[in-house]
Amino acid sequence: MYKGGHGIEMLQALKYKLNSLTFECICALQDKLWKFNHYPHQDLNDFVNELHDINMTLDESNLPQGYSELQLVNLVLHQLQDSHCSDQIKAIMMAYHTDSSAIMSLDSIVQTLLKS
Repeated sequence: MYKGGHGIEMLQALKYKLNSLTFECICALQDKLWKFNHYPHQDLNDFVNELHDINMTLDESNLPQGYSELQLVNLVLHQLQDSHCSDQIKAIMMAYHTDSSAIMSLDSIVQTLLKS
């Protein structure tokens, strides 16, 4: 007799079986995440979305290797400091520092940069 409610468990089991990444793929994705650059012609939302996609792929691997939102915020701040919007990023970081608050999401970075 069929009992309902087991679909999610089956999908989770299949996800790990069918979506397995090798160690080399995980390392390559992490390397791509760290070396990802924001170019002057690239839309900021596209840049953040691509980072989210790479991170989601890592998070859905056999052993979740994705980064938390705060880790991604630090990564993006670091990468944008070396881009064409470095002055804006430094101003944002200084504003948050003087307010004694932390940048908690990538959306807040994007929205602040788009306003300036």
